Amino acid sequence: MREFREVLSRIIKDRKVVIIGLGHPLRGDDFIGSYIAKKLQQLIKSSNILIINAETVPELYTDVVREFKPDILLIIDAVDFGGKPGEMIFSRLCDLEMVERNGLSHALPLHLVLRLMNIEEDQVYILGIQPGNITVGNSMSQEVLKRAEVIVKIIRDITRNNF
Repeated sequence: MREFREVLSRIIKDRKVVIIGLGHPLRGDDFIGSYIAKKLQQLIKSSNILIINAETVPELYTDVVREFKPDILLIIDAVDFGGKPGEMIFSRLCDLEMVERNGLSHALPLHLVLRLMNIEEDQVYILGIQPGNITVGNSMSQEVLKRAEVIVKIIRDITRNNF
């Protein structure tokens, strides 16, 4: 987690940042990105950071993101990369392997959403958390919930120091 903190701090320092949390509220661990975004919306107030809880429809926020003109877009989502529940990957989108990219599935393909937002792939970072159970009707697992709380604290601390 220390490396994640250092890299994220360096990436967002002195930049305009949009953080988009994705996830379905009724599908257990799939809700992780939205959960984190909701928490961050309560904790972070900065004119250089826009936090969006997009749930399963990031395409609804293309105009908002385009108007904000971010330097960096951070997408937080459940990503099935074959890890243990609660494990995470953090990477620029353009550096992710195709297998990991395929774990990012929503209504519209991500590359199309980014085009509508006027964002280049090299501006986009993915924070993917391995889900355990995404069955409809389940709540988030303890492993994933615990990881979410750590991520919220790290992002809150970084933004307090940099913005």
